[in-house]
Amino acid sequence: SRKIQPIYACIDSGNYRGALKMCAKRDIQSWDIVKVLRAHALDRLGKQDEALELCREVKSKKPTDATVVDTLALNFKLMDLGDEAAECYEVAWQ
Repeated sequence: SRKIQPIYACIDSGNYRGALKMCAKRDIQSWDIVKVLRAHALDRLGKQDEALELCREVKSKKPTDATVVDTLALNFKLMDLGDEAAECYEVAWQ
């Protein structure tokens, strides 16, 4: 979606604070993909606890969208939580 492309652009360029600002927009802040992108930015800014909380919130919804699942699993892997990453795929493809 064109609404989340600027978030990806910020993350790709290392502008994690900018990504957080864009993730806070009211019309998209509740989307699961936005939450996992926000978690990625938070993790990169050293806020692992907050990032993990967001990831687990999205994981609890048992997402099946491939982009959400892939990004969520990547976040867990980057936080050295490979088991949780694997669980994301197991639940999504049941």
